[in-house]
Amino acid sequence: MIQRIQTLYLALIAAICFTVASVKLYELTPGETAKSSISYTATVWKITGTDKAQETVISNAPYLGLILLFVGFLSLITAWMYKSRKKQMTICKIMLLCSLAWVGFFLSGINTLRVLSGAGYQFKLYPFTAIVVLVPLFIVLALRGIKKDDELVRSADRLR
Repeated sequence: MIQRIQTLYLALIAAICFTVASVKLYELTPGETAKSSISYTATVWKITGTDKAQETVISNAPYLGLILLFVGFLSLITAWMYKSRKKQMTICKIMLLCSLAWVGFFLSGINTLRVLSGAGYQFKLYPFTAIVVLVPLFIVLALRGIKKDDELVRSADRLR
């Protein structure tokens, strides 16, 4: 199980998801031309700052955290299902859809917050935020590894 490359990809997905769920993602700070002096700091679970912009985006924040943890737990479960490759592929496809939805909701939340906070804010993206975009890529790589294993087992079955 450990020697399979997709197991390493799935473990890496889980590590990224659980790490990102506990760190800051981005920050909006007022610049010289900003109308307000409120700064916003966002994690997966909440956005700090008080304004109408925060109220709009904060409603999505807990869902983003749940989606991220769901993908992390599914990747761990999938790694242990190495004997059932068809189930692994199905779960990987579900994880891919969830992670793409997470990235889409996250980017739309950033855009909404930037638009509602007004001009003059400086945007700072923390390092782990950029790594989350790699999660769908690792899921695709894990899915390719599972497909290769399935093809290898099927070709061995044909030879028997």
